Amino acid sequence: MNKRINEVSGRPIGEYLSRDISDFQRVSRTLFECFSSLATGATLNSQQLQQIQLPIDQISNNATPNMVLQLMNHLIDVDKIYQNTLKKLEKHQKIQKEITEIQKEIEEKDKLISTLALNLKDIESFLENELSQDNVNINNGNASDGIVNEVLIDLKQPDDAASMDNIVNREVSPEDLISYAHKISGTTSAPFGYQPNAPLASLFKPPAPQDEMMRSSVLFTKPPPHVLKYYGLAEIDVTTPTMAANISSPFSIGGNVGDVTTPTSKEQEDQQQQQQQQQPQQQLSQSQQSQQQTESELQPIQSILQPPQQLNIDLDLNPDLDSSGDDDDEDDDDEESEEVEWD
Repeated sequence: MNKRINEVSGRPIGEYLSRDISDFQRVSRTLFECFSSLATGATLNSQQLQQIQLPIDQISNNATPNMVLQLMNHLIDVDKIYQNTLKKLEKHQKIQKEITEIQKEIEEKDKLISTLALNLKDIESFLENELSQDNVNINNGNASDGIVNEVLIDLKQPDDAASMDNIVNREVSPEDLISYAHKISGTTSAPFGYQPNAPLASLFKPPAPQDEMMRSSVLFTKPPPHVLKYYGLAEIDVTTPTMAANISSPFSIGGNVGDVTTPTSKEQEDQQQQQQQQQPQQQLSQSQQSQQQTESELQPIQSILQPPQQLNIDLDLNPDLDSSGDDDDEDDDDEESEEVEWD
C-alpha cells in the first residue's frame, strides 16, 4: 500500500485513478461472491483470489469467515488509496484551472504587445517620412514649406528693422504728454519763491515723504483699544466694566471688634438688583469714552485725508506794472463818480 501511495509522482494522475477504481471494483466483487458462497455453499474462483493477493496461507475454493474479514480489510485499504488519489486529483484540477487562466492572460498580453508593435511601426514610418521631408526642405532653402525652416530663420535673423519702424511710427498725442508732465511736475520742480524752512504749497510735494508726513501718517498713530482687542493685541478688555468697585463685602465691621453685622437676604437681593441696573449705565459710559478716544485719535488721520485747500499763487514777475494799472483804473472810476455828482 505504501509503495502504491508513493508511486503517485512522475506519472499522469489519470492512470493511478483508473488503477484504484479497478482494484476497488475487483475486491468488492470478490467480497460479494464470498458472501454468496457462505450463504449457498458454492465454490469460489481461485484465479480471482490470486489476483487480489490476499495474505492467506491456503487458498480454498470454499469461503470462510476469516477470508471474508481479510477481504473487508483489503477493501478498506483500497478505499483509502482511492480517497487519497481523489484529493490529489482535486488539487490537480485547481492548479490546472490557474494554469489555464494564466495562459489566457498571456494570450491577451501577446495580442496587446502585437498591436502596440504595429502602432510603433506605423509611428516610426510616419516620423521617418516627416524627417525626410523636412531635410529636403532645409536643403532646398524653402522656408515656407516647413515649420523647422521658419523657426531657424527667426532665430538666425531677428527682424529688428520692423520693430524699430513700429516704434518710430507710433503716435503719441500732446494731451498724453501734457497730462503726464502735470502728474510729475509736483515732484520735479520747486514752486516760485521756495524757501527750505517754509511748508510747501498744496500743488507741490516732495519726491519722497518727509519726517512730518511720516509722523502724521497712520503708521505712527496708536489705534483705539477696541481695535487692539479685535486683533488680540490688548491684554485687558477696556470695554467691560470693572465689578470690583461695585462688589461690597458681606461683613461690615463697626467701632468694636465684636460688633459684626451680617446683611439679610432681602438686602443682598436689593444690592444685586442695584448692581444689575448700574452695569448697563457703566457700559454705555465706557463705550462713549472709548468712542471719544477713537475720534480724538483719528483726528490727525482725518486731517491728512482731507484734501488741501487750493491756494492762489501769484506768479506775476512785474507787480509794479499791475499796481500802476490798477491805480489808473481807480482814478478813472473816481472821475466818473465826480462827474455824476456834478450832474
